[in-house]
Amino acid sequence: MAERIRVVLDVNVVLDVLQRRQPFIADSSRLMAEVEAGRLEGLLAAHCVRMTAARRTRADYLVTRDRACCSAGPVPALSPAELLALLEA
Repeated sequence: MAERIRVVLDVNVVLDVLQRRQPFIADSSRLMAEVEAGRLEGLLAAHCVRMTAARRTRADYLVTRDRACCSAGPVPALSPAELLALLEA
């Protein structure tokens, strides 16, 4: 079996679900369901240094809605919708 994709979730993705933020809740909750089902390995940094956490945990992707601040990092940054599309491909 192939290894699960490892992702670091930006706190905004988690807050989208917890606070039922529109229009983001649909994609963010689907992504969290993928983690819960075990199809993704989801990690959450205990601090705000997202890219560092993604690099140090050897994450495949950093999932964030704030890609502008993460575009130059060593780990590809994707939105929840982009990662879902990748999983469905």
